[in-house]
Amino acid sequence: LSVIKDGHTRQIDLGIANGVCFANTISIGLDALINQKATDRKPFFQGLGLSFIAYVAAIVLMMFEKRNDPEVSFKTDSESFKRKIGFATITNCHRYGRGFLINPLAKVDDGWLDLCIFSPVPSLIFPYYALKAKEGAHIFLTEQFSFHRFQELEVRSSFPVMSQIDGEVHGLLDQCHISVLSRALKVIVPQS
Repeated sequence: LSVIKDGHTRQIDLGIANGVCFANTISIGLDALINQKATDRKPFFQGLGLSFIAYVAAIVLMMFEKRNDPEVSFKTDSESFKRKIGFATITNCHRYGRGFLINPLAKVDDGWLDLCIFSPVPSLIFPYYALKAKEGAHIFLTEQFSFHRFQELEVRSSFPVMSQIDGEVHGLLDQCHISVLSRALKVIVPQS
């Protein structure tokens, strides 16, 4: 309440995905699927006061499911490429999803969005890569992760894949246009 009362503001970038605004993130693929599975289980774990366990349970369940990873084409302002993905995460900020340092160089007010692409791996070793992404050490795992910056992005998947926007399940997508509005959102922030 004191932060709101002090009223210090900052202009940050705003992302738009198929006409839907987002403050921080949109992702497709495995991480969005884990988010959806965790969301389905949250009421049970919230009743126990352990809502974060819903995500652990979702990862464990995913480890034993057969996956079909999509082939996705990406076209940004400066490059075009196609590859199979485990997930693709676009962020405005460097963190998302309970503190994962997914795009360590992202800045909320630089007029760019940041894309992290994770290549498919066997489900049983996915937790290793998830832990690396949590702390930002995945930037050194260049065979599994690639990073890109853009202002406009077209994404097309070989089949519809799960998506999430700012942590909310968004449903299946097979194509998406993503862009950024530079410093379009005014937010109240602590003075420091």
